[in-house]
Amino acid sequence: MPVRKKGNKWAIGSGKAMYKSKASAERAYKGYLGSKYAKKKGKK
Repeated sequence: MPVRKKGNKWAIGSGKAMYKSKASAERAYKGYLGSKYAKKKGKK
């Protein structure tokens, strides 16, 4: 899922463009990847 520019804002993949800068979109994408593979609390 690349970070792409849509109009004046940035989006992750085909999602809604909601980030004001490329850096903030890339930070959010890294957070998404981290949460996707993080071990959930309370689950084994």
